[in-house]
Amino acid sequence: MTFGKHATNGESYMAQGPESELSKRILSGFRGIGAWAYKVHGGPYARTGVPDILACVEGFFIALELKAPNRKPEPSANQRRELSSIQSAGGVAATVNSVDQAAWIIQNAMLHMRPDQKQELGRKFLEASKSVRRKRSGKKTTRVPLKGD
Repeated sequence: MTFGKHATNGESYMAQGPESELSKRILSGFRGIGAWAYKVHGGPYARTGVPDILACVEGFFIALELKAPNRKPEPSANQRRELSSIQSAGGVAATVNSVDQAAWIIQNAMLHMRPDQKQELGRKFLEASKSVRRKRSGKKTTRVPLKGD
């Protein structure tokens, strides 16, 4: 893990590590099911507490706050406020610390789908989360397995 200091206020942050790997896997999973997904990068001009990943799946807005795997997910007060605001507006918002939790959230958000369709969506998400796009050459994209696969 690499640690550093925030440029403006001196707060410590984890630049690379388990949460970063989880983020890559979940983004890959979203893209594998044809969803729009965006990784929010905090900074001095960013709104505090916004969840780490924002996505739209089949017309449903999903926001995920990521916490390092094998640690108890405890969002900050600002993160809880933002998650609550998203839920109040009709979106799906949750704190997760594994790809399996993210897949479960996505499956259960798809209220309009039959159970077999939800299961297939979850299977595709988990399969896509095992690799991530690494490099492009022309029109071809190479997918490389992530650590632990």
